[in-house]
Amino acid sequence: GDKGYGLKSLKYSMFSKPKFSEEAPLVSCSSVDDVQPLDAMWTGLYMGSDQNVGKQSIYVLSSAAGETQYIALRRSGVYCKMINFVISENNGQCTYKVNSAGYTGTNDLPCTAATRTEVIAEWNARTNMNLVTGPGDKGYGLKSIYYRRFG
Repeated sequence: GDKGYGLKSLKYSMFSKPKFSEEAPLVSCSSVDDVQPLDAMWTGLYMGSDQNVGKQSIYVLSSAAGETQYIALRRSGVYCKMINFVISENNGQCTYKVNSAGYTGTNDLPCTAATRTEVIAEWNARTNMNLVTGPGDKGYGLKSIYYRRFG
């Protein structure tokens, strides 16, 4: 047969993307614009089995010099489950911090937010939820945030 190396198949996985996590809380950067959040792995008892990547949207909440606030939103039945996190730059290092969690939606008024403006309105009308770090903890949390690198 042929001598050398070949590629039989190529699989793309979100897990091959860089991520912020407890084990990797920072990355070198020149500004917060160097890091664009794409997806997240959730945790917390109240997330049920709905913790995997690829099931939420991430929206910019606000932006200021050196930091950008985001809302990660996941629809679950009538609820919009949301977590606010910030990516900030200091001395050439970008870090992330999860700030707070909440939800909106009832059987009478299900959450249908689909645009940035609607998500910000839902966030401002939220019922607060415990921010947690483990799968057995009562509340919501972010285990890791997958991002795209620029710069």
